[in-house]
Order: sequence, then C-alpha cells, then structure tokens
Amino acid sequence: MDICSRTVIAKCGEQRVHHWAHLGQRTCDQWWEPETEWHRAWKRKFPDAWHEYIMRDDSGEKHIADVQTPDGVVIEFQHSHLRDEERSAREHFYREMVWVIDGLRLRRDFPRFEKGARDLRPVRQGLFTHPFAEELFPSNWLRASVPVFFDFGAGSVSPGDACGPMWCLLPQPDVGATVLRIARETFIRAASGRAEQLLFRQLRKLRAEAVTAERRKQEQERLRYIAAMMRARAKRGWRYGRRWP
Repeated sequence: MDICSRTVIAKCGEQRVHHWAHLGQRTCDQWWEPETEWHRAWKRKFPDAWHEYIMRDDSGEKHIADVQTPDGVVIEFQHSHLRDEERSAREHFYREMVWVIDGLRLRRDFPRFEKGARDLRPVRQGLFTHPFAEELFPSNWLRASVPVFFDFGAGSVSPGDACGPMWCLLPQPDVGATVLRIARETFIRAASGRAEQLLFRQLRKLRAEAVTAERRKQEQERLRYIAAMMRARAKRGWRYGRRWP
C-alpha cells in the first residue's frame, strides 16, 4: 500500500520506467486527473516533500493536493477543463488555496487575453482593473472564490521576465475584474517563503483598493453626467426667456 492507503502494483514493462501504480487510480481520489508535462514542470519548482499532500476534513473526506506549502497554502495546477461544481468543491475543501491555470490549453485563450488586455486600467504598479472579466479569461474561472493565476508561457513577455509574467484574477464580488501581474519567479519565491501573507491577505487588500477606486471613479462619472445634464437644461430654460425649471 502507498501513503493514501490504497493498494498499488508493480509496473515492470518494457516501454516505461518501472514504477508503482494504483489499482484503479481514480478510486484513490475522485479529483484525480492524469498529469501533463506542464503540470509536472510546475510541481518540480517546489520541494518533493510538498507534493501530493494528503488532506482530510472533519468528516473524514480525503483528497490529495498537488502542492501544500509549509504555511498550509494549497497550490492546485489545472490544465484540463474543470466543471464549476468541482472547482467550488475543491475551494471549499482546501479553503486556503490558489489555482495555477494553463493559459495555453485552448487555442483561443491567449489571443482573447491579449485582445482584452488592451483595456486594462492601471490602479497601481502591477495591479489593473477591467470592466469585463470574460474578455480576459475563460468563463469557468470567473466565479472562483480564491486567486487564480494564469500561466500564458513565454507569450506574455514583459521586461525583466523572459518567461512572461503570470496574470492573477482576484476573487471578484461585483465590479468587473481585478488583475494582478506577477513574475513567475516572484510567485515561486512567495509560495516558498511567506505564501499566506502574499497570496491571501495582501491580494485581498489590493482587491479592496481596486474595488474602492473603481466605485469612486464610477461615482465621479455619474456626478459629472448629472452636472452636465443640469447645465444643459439650465441653458434651455434661459433660451426661452425663463429659468429652469
């Protein structure tokens, strides 16, 4: 048996390196999926001791996280499509977690982001808002309750980050999209150091700042519109020999 208490068997064929495998792998964890090379490459950026971390809740339900940092932050790497129900269930189970998404899974994913990014509005260095999140990211990630980091590979290059930055969609209650640009090496260092502080509290603070700034801007635009309408009506009133109203 292995660490997840399931029976394993020896695989000693001639095509692949000899290894141990589960009997009926999907019975080990209902969230189990085959790993792509993209998935494995990300996991190799973290110590082996953090990989395949078994977690149980109070009811005894058990799942295996891709990576758990010493701070207790779970990092799930996702290449394949994920149904909303399962995404929500994982977020509820792991609680303190972030997603890292393969932004090049579908041919249209990066072109959509590249086009939508033209309308990103800077709030502060590395932090942006956008009125329509669906113009940037796949729709099934827009309702995530935790930060979602999109890895667009080398296609999203910026100065000082030869591999391209990551783009994080922060949890969004009701005001467009709040997006954080972060170098992947910064992400890795943060996850390996003080992951909870960087990936949760600070991001939530940045999100609150962005929402406040967006609402302030909307209120200013509304007041300017009202003032312009009142001036226009006042001019019409004088034109006909009486003051409006």
